[in-house]
Amino acid sequence: NGTAIYFAVDYDAPPADLSGSIAAYFNEIVAALSAAAASGSPNYAAGVYGSGQTCKAIQALARVQYSWRAQSTGWAGYSLPGPWNIAQGSASLVCTLSCDLDTASAANYGAM
Repeated sequence: NGTAIYFAVDYDAPPADLSGSIAAYFNEIVAALSAAAASGSPNYAAGVYGSGQTCKAIQALARVQYSWRAQSTGWAGYSLPGPWNIAQGSASLVCTLSCDLDTASAANYGAM
């Protein structure tokens, strides 16, 4: 209860997509999570994963509480200031496995 679920926009979405179909999609996600919580299901928070531009736009347009900025440095808004709840890091080897070293906000990244 209270945990974030991050929904991905895993491409460099242009502003028209962000204010159109993607915002509508996230508005439906927020509404569905709210309705489920009102009917007794766990109360999950919505998060967005994507470019810096995507995270900023969807947080503003769709009332999404959490953002996870993708590592794709060429995507729009990569250098926008956060704060991001999670910022994806570059690929690194950990015990011979390639993984992203993400940086999570110490204050709140959506875990309970």
